[in-house]
Amino acid sequence: MFRLIFVAQLPRVALRQSTRRIPLLSSIKNKYIGKNLFIRGYAEHNINSTFGNEIPKEVANLTLNDYHNAADEYLENLVTGLEELSEDNPNELPDVELNHGVMTLEITGLGPYVINKQPPNKQIWIASPVSGPNRFDLYKGQWISLRNGLNLTNLLTAELQQAIPGASLGDI
Repeated sequence: MFRLIFVAQLPRVALRQSTRRIPLLSSIKNKYIGKNLFIRGYAEHNINSTFGNEIPKEVANLTLNDYHNAADEYLENLVTGLEELSEDNPNELPDVELNHGVMTLEITGLGPYVINKQPPNKQIWIASPVSGPNRFDLYKGQWISLRNGLNLTNLLTAELQQAIPGASLGDI
């Protein structure tokens, strides 16, 4: 004998002033079999960050082409700055690589870093052995975390200075 079990019932998304349509799953009671069934529809809502804050229009309206141009330029400038720092400090920063939008670097005493483009979200993500994972949006010409307001270049500089006192990435 089989039993129909619904693992989770998703709550309805409240309707708000619309700026974007999102998929919605909800359940209704089927009058013929007396069971809840999922239905698919759409709800409209404001675009919010993971903490419920409004995402600035500049971030939300960034085109994919502008994102790629800005992210590629930033990562190229960053890898250039890190390679120069590596030449001066080969023991502390032995390896820096950038391939297809994914940068890897190893900092002696801290560990490995991965910095990469996330085109679906139009973000740059970082996996840091010091501060953990974070994601950055292009806001007012800089890569800023909407979660905590950190600037990506400032975060990297502060962490680099733990291994290489006086390290600077300059104006990236």
